[in-house]
Amino acid sequence: MTDTDLGSPDVSAEADLAQNENYSVHKAKNVMGYNLSVKNDVFGKVDNFLIDEKTFEIKYFIVDTKKWLPGGKKVLISTKWIDDVEWSVSQMSISVTREQIEEAPEYLKDMELSDNKEQELWMHYQKST
Repeated sequence: MTDTDLGSPDVSAEADLAQNENYSVHKAKNVMGYNLSVKNDVFGKVDNFLIDEKTFEIKYFIVDTKKWLPGGKKVLISTKWIDDVEWSVSQMSISVTREQIEEAPEYLKDMELSDNKEQELWMHYQKST
């Protein structure tokens, strides 16, 4: 997985999703800068994404916590942990705790996320893969 610059979207994939009424199609670049919150406490902003190079799926948000944590750091938050998206206020709620974010391993630019590191991340957040 690598972080990405947001290239052209796959129009056919967007059309397929748009036909399913359970999905709302949004461009990935529109989520950049969205606030992430835990129990209505904003802890950071989406800074970038990690994309699975095989499936082109956005797997993780790279979240900048510098306005929330003293000194700040970037952490990875799985897209599977999103509970709710409030498009009108550019905010996503997630199902992890403040303590888990504070103690999360720091994401460093161009860091490789091996299977072992990914498993450790999920264990840190007490999530099952």
